[in-house]
This record gives sequence, C-alpha cells and structure tokens, in this order.
Amino acid sequence: MDASEALNNAKINKDRATSKYYKEYDGFATLTHSPKFQLTTNTNFFTIGSCFARNIEFYMNRKKIPYLSQVPLVDGEYFKMGGSARAGYQNVYTPGAVLEASRLILQDDPYVGITEVGGLSYDLLTHGLKGLEAEIARDIRQGLIDTYKNLEKSDVVIITLGFIEAWYHKPSRVWVNQSPADPKLRKIADEFSFEVLDETKTLAILEEAIDNFRKINPSLQFIFTVSPVPLGSTFTEEHILVANQRSKSTLHCVAQHLWRKYDFVDYFPSYEIVSLSERKLAFEDDNIHVKGEVVSRVMDCFFKSYFS
Repeated sequence: MDASEALNNAKINKDRATSKYYKEYDGFATLTHSPKFQLTTNTNFFTIGSCFARNIEFYMNRKKIPYLSQVPLVDGEYFKMGGSARAGYQNVYTPGAVLEASRLILQDDPYVGITEVGGLSYDLLTHGLKGLEAEIARDIRQGLIDTYKNLEKSDVVIITLGFIEAWYHKPSRVWVNQSPADPKLRKIADEFSFEVLDETKTLAILEEAIDNFRKINPSLQFIFTVSPVPLGSTFTEEHILVANQRSKSTLHCVAQHLWRKYDFVDYFPSYEIVSLSERKLAFEDDNIHVKGEVVSRVMDCFFKSYFS
C-alpha cells in the first residue's frame, strides 16, 4: 500500500479514532462490519467450532435460516456430565481438531481416534462423552460422518476457533478433543503429546483444513471467527490471562491472514464485540460463558452485515 492509499483510508474511515469511539461507548462494544460477500436466507450453512458455534446455530434456527451441521442427539447417559439427550459432542476447539473434522469423510478409516481403555471405547474426536461400548461409540461416529457429508451441499462454512493448546494422540496420529487430564485416560497418558501451536503451525493446519473442505465441495466459502469464550484453564506454566491472550492473539492473527489471502474467506469480529464489552455485562458469573444478550448483539451484527 502506498502513502496516498493509507492517507485516503484515514480520510474516509469514520471509525478510525479510539477517543471518538469511546465517547459513545455504553459498556457494550458496537461496530460495523463490511463483509467480503453477501448471503441470503437460502444459503446453506455448516458451522464448526466450540459452544459459540452452537450459539450461531441457535440464532439461525430462530430466523429459519438453513444450517446442515445438526448432528444426531445422543442419550444423556453417554455424557460424562449426564443429563438429557443432546448434541455438543461435536464441538471442536483447536485448529488441529478443525483439521480432523475436515478429514472425517476423506480418510480410509472412519473410526480413527477411537481408542480402547479398560474395555471401553473413547472417541477422542468428540467432546464430553465418556467411555462407551464399541458399537455405541462407532454409531455416534457414524452420525458425525453422515453430518459432515452435508458439506457437499453447503454454501458457507462458519468456523469458530477456540484456543491453541492442543493435544495429539500418537498411536492414532490425530489431534484430539479430549486430554489425559480425564481420570479414565490417565492410564494411557504416555500416548498423548501436548503442543501450544504457534502462528506458523496454526496457519499451516488451517490451510490444510480449507484444502480438505474444498476437496469435498470446491465452491465452499468460509467465515472465520475467534470464540470470545476464554480458555478455562491452561496446561502451560503461564498465568491464565497470558495463556488465554496468547491463544486468542494467535488465532486472530491467523484468521485475519486467511481473510486477506483468499477471496472465499471472510472474518467476522465476534471476538471483538464480546471481549471489548465490559466484562460484567458480557459474561456470566463463571466468567467463561457469554451472556445471551451479548450473543444476541453479536448475531444482530452478523445478520445486518451479511444479509442485505
């Protein structure tokens, strides 16, 4: 960019000044977003990511916008926390887990990452499920695979990135959604390795994932977001505030890089809207989950931006 272009940006950008912005700040971060492409109510969405991705699905459902990422409900007894039948086991949190999701319907072994411990099968590509009978674990995996086949008829994939503290299961050679911190998995802790992904590796992993998704459907477009939900705890020696900021900064940097590099990739600032709002207004009492009012504000911005 030459000097004249930068100076022209400064001239036409009405939102360039911090002091001016905060004169109208009421505790909730508000901003306008100029998307790279427009969407319609007939667009078929597929969402991938953490619990914030489920928030997106909830609001799409309310607006009767089709999304194809709904997995089969699983009996509550199969979850570590119990409860009623639900989804959520499809949540993925790290770039590596996104990569494994992109491989689900491409690899030869559909059950890779299901490992046996004490006579029970643990699907390491899922979140929150306990050890199950082998047939049940495989049936749940098949439901995931069948859902990911919907990518073939999807238009846009929304990927919400969570954090960069990643676990890898060496025998399966996959990035996983569970860790050996689980008491039942500590028996095989030496089968896992841990890595804090840097910018270079995060970018390489996500570009490979994009390539895989576009092998399934070459016309796919992508909207990347960074989850505003903070890292709950860290496996590093860092203070949690430092570890969380490192995660979010890395993911933000890489998501912005992908947005600038590819014309079929956009970035939506859900992280900024939540994290730059006052914490007491934005987060529940656990200081992790985002309040419904703020999620609603995020989705209002999303729909106003992408749907003309």
